[in-house]
Amino acid sequence: RYESNSSYFFNIAGGTVVTENIVLDGNSPYVPRTKTSGAMFYVSKGGSLTTKAGTVVQHVRSNTHSVVYLASTAGVTTTATIEDLTVMGLDTYSTSSTAYSGASIFYVTGAGQCILTVSGGTFTDNEARLLYVIGAGAHQVNINSCTFSNNHLGYSGAVFAVYNSADSAAEIQFHGGTFANNRTTGSNATLGGGGIGYVQSGATVRLNGGSFTGNSSAAGAKYDGIFLKPYNKNLTAHVYLGQLNQELTVWTNQTSKTVNNAWMVLEAPLTQNVTLNDSYKVPETIVAKGTDTYTLTESDLAKLIPGDDTIAFYLDAENNAIRIRTVE
Repeated sequence: RYESNSSYFFNIAGGTVVTENIVLDGNSPYVPRTKTSGAMFYVSKGGSLTTKAGTVVQHVRSNTHSVVYLASTAGVTTTATIEDLTVMGLDTYSTSSTAYSGASIFYVTGAGQCILTVSGGTFTDNEARLLYVIGAGAHQVNINSCTFSNNHLGYSGAVFAVYNSADSAAEIQFHGGTFANNRTTGSNATLGGGGIGYVQSGATVRLNGGSFTGNSSAAGAKYDGIFLKPYNKNLTAHVYLGQLNQELTVWTNQTSKTVNNAWMVLEAPLTQNVTLNDSYKVPETIVAKGTDTYTLTESDLAKLIPGDDTIAFYLDAENNAIRIRTVE
């Protein structure tokens, strides 16, 4: 990529591009640190991208989208099918102070529908998160059995960030995969919440299996996992837990002492401990819910660990929920 090319490398506006056995180099080590560029692939207006084995993207510097930027307008579907992609050596240059800033390998936005399917692939040693989703569109994201390891970012959500200022129909699912030793280097909750993920919208985020180990936040251990922070009092933030293969930390950041709008949803029995911290620790606050097809049990309650000794939890069987209770 020439230094003068600060826009997209491929602009797929309604067409189809397929890549295989190709190395795309953004040339970032050889341009000034403050110079950023757009994504390698910008896909819009119903366009379609497929990457096949042997596709490598490296050395892209961005402040938002670095590899695949999917955008859609109302009534239009944009698609990316990513198979065995290798991404390395990305970096971020950003002066923003918002939690969800920084480079993202996959950036999904728009009022229409974007369909992103990532199968396999290796994403290592990048200054970028894997996924960022924004917008009220009915986006469908499936991350299947990829390896995302040894990446870092100075903003919230080291693996994924979901942001919206309105109700969102987006669904994001993680199926298997390895997510190891990723970290957010932000030193406070605003810029370092979520060593795994940061959710600030009503989108549906599901974790189904996979290995999430060694992920961390420089803001502190209580922020190492999933950070749930609703945009405002009218929206909710939650994460759906299906199969959980290791212990997890969750922070529920309620909008206020009187608004309870952040919680986990359990779709299956907890098999690992989940350590939960809550922003206000108000008694009767719901921190976990069951579903129409799964009823919470005392076993689930036993595996939900308070983040400090000032709170405890109890099972509200009548409402299929787990709530905070006062410690006497």
